[in-house]
Amino acid sequence: MVNYFIISISFFLLEHFYSFYLNFRQSKLLKNLTKVPEYCKDRITQEDFKKSQEYSKAKLDYKTLTSTIQVLTTLLSFYYPVYPYFWNLSLELAEKIGYSNEIIRSCFFFAFTVGVSVITEIPFSYYYQFILEEKFGYNRMTRTLFIKDKIISTLLMIGFGLPILSLAIYIINWSGPQLWFYCWLLLVAITLLSITIYPTFIQPLFNKFTPVDGELAESIFALAKRVGFPASKDTIFVVDNSKRDGHMNAYFYGLFGTKRIVLYDTLVNELDKEELLAVMGHEFGHYKMSHTLKQMLLVQVHLVTLLYAFSLLINDDQLYQQFGFVSSKDSVLVGLTLFMFLYSPIDRIFSLLINIFSRKYEFQADDFAVELGFLNSNHLFKLHFKELGCLVYDPLYSAYHHSHPTLVERSNNIDKKVALYKLKNK
Repeated sequence: MVNYFIISISFFLLEHFYSFYLNFRQSKLLKNLTKVPEYCKDRITQEDFKKSQEYSKAKLDYKTLTSTIQVLTTLLSFYYPVYPYFWNLSLELAEKIGYSNEIIRSCFFFAFTVGVSVITEIPFSYYYQFILEEKFGYNRMTRTLFIKDKIISTLLMIGFGLPILSLAIYIINWSGPQLWFYCWLLLVAITLLSITIYPTFIQPLFNKFTPVDGELAESIFALAKRVGFPASKDTIFVVDNSKRDGHMNAYFYGLFGTKRIVLYDTLVNELDKEELLAVMGHEFGHYKMSHTLKQMLLVQVHLVTLLYAFSLLINDDQLYQQFGFVSSKDSVLVGLTLFMFLYSPIDRIFSLLINIFSRKYEFQADDFAVELGFLNSNHLFKLHFKELGCLVYDPLYSAYHHSHPTLVERSNNIDKKVALYKLKNK
């Protein structure tokens, strides 16, 4: 007999112990690093470097604390059968309203788990926003906006989650052994739909998006024309991130007719025009090399693997009984919840694989910007210092956690590409 419970708990603990070990390595590195690293000693003062170290250490301590609490609460939720209790309570409520079928019961169960997750997460996000971020001068969010965001996010989760869950349960029960294929089609459809409606209907609930204008817009449109990006006032926006925090970012989003590039207003206010164009050159690189589509294809491989594995275990009563449930009968959502816990090691492997490709794509986008004539990494250093970004990472910690190369890796890569560019264009 396969003991799914022991296997799941063992992998869960192993993964978190390894994460704690990496946190310890990174913390030790931060503690021992007292002088500005050689690669940026002429770009940052000792005072700013010290503040950067303090901010990095504070975020790492927060991460370690929240991970520790997550481990303890997860173990307690299995020792005291919290999930079976919610599942049984869901049946009682469904019977009270006269609809004791699996879909209604699962909707109650989903609402319970979402509610508990939201409520238990609030103290941690409040601490991070109003204490940690406030301490280092990044918080600009009001408590009213904080509450509003939580309410809207929860309503969206419930509003979209319940119909999708209901449809998924119906498809799984209808399709039998082929559930992996039909559920994959459903997820592809949901992904394409979300790409379409997210920037138009969801994002405006949280932020205001203003088309880029003025001299900056003319320069960006000229650059876009060089690379063949369909730039217009409907594709390049500035978002009012400053109402929440002082962090800076830019990102490329969408596929097909929904492509857009978004610049944080904090970024636009901090960088000069040439530096902003270098950032845009990087984002256009992601577009030109179809990185979003490639990432999406990688995710599809992950989803097919996950769903096929789930189809093999969905009717295994041992899986349910070892976690305190009666059987697999009418328990699709329970089975998926338990399976995701069991599947977590494979999920982590896929995450690491996706991170490898993501870092590769970041280098490629930087290379593309160099080919456009942006021949330095000044904007990266300026962004990193304004963000109080960590200047040195433990290699194992970075490889495990980061989807982007470190500052020194990107800077060194750009320097090499610039040297080749100048040699080629003599």
